[in-house]
Amino acid sequence: MLTLAGRVLAIAGATLSLAASCGQQKDKADDTAFASLQARLPGRYDNLAQAHSGARTQQGENLPALDLLIAPSNAALIGKASFYVRETVAGDPKRVLSQYIWVFGRAVPVHGKEAHAKDAPAKAEFLEQHIYVFKEPQRWTRAEEQPELLQSLMPDDLQRLTGCDLLWKTQEGGFLAERRSTSCAPAIRHEGQLLEQRIELKDNQLGLLEQQITQDGLVDAPAGPSDAYYRFIRRGGAN
Repeated sequence: MLTLAGRVLAIAGATLSLAASCGQQKDKADDTAFASLQARLPGRYDNLAQAHSGARTQQGENLPALDLLIAPSNAALIGKASFYVRETVAGDPKRVLSQYIWVFGRAVPVHGKEAHAKDAPAKAEFLEQHIYVFKEPQRWTRAEEQPELLQSLMPDDLQRLTGCDLLWKTQEGGFLAERRSTSCAPAIRHEGQLLEQRIELKDNQLGLLEQQITQDGLVDAPAGPSDAYYRFIRRGGAN
């Protein structure tokens, strides 16, 4: 028969075992979601259907037809889960509108006073996306035709857009990403680029809500009844 001390130790051991088991199950679930996102995100997308429908931007302009490439960068020194992202005018890959490197990793838990901040991440968010621009963008515009270029990518080739990170979580069979902070303030020299503030990924559809970078930083799109998202459809693999 166990003594009182023995029973306490047994209960404590069982509690620790259960906690460890729950932690392992959560890690496994997060790993599954992480792997799923990495498998589903890459591809060649376009918003031709949306553009041809006569959709307009919230500024009342005709929505441009765009091609979007999201391809694994395969840059060992940048990160295992990193992607080259390029937006071009539809049918004209030489007219590059923006190009980024997205790097994914586990979100850092928020503790203390920061946990109560307005822009603190929710518990359901599990994956953080860092956004980088190229210091010499012209060097990388042919990365689609010459993927070996990205393999030589070094940290010094990139500049992180501080405060512009997105947090991803699973939602209704897909994924949703939102800006983690309200302090995104890209450098002036990146003026004119569009930067994602919210991303929806479900099935073969990718929705991007973007903000334009100006001399004053990011400019919010004016409120309006129209759909502010660029609605892309995945047409094929990244390679």
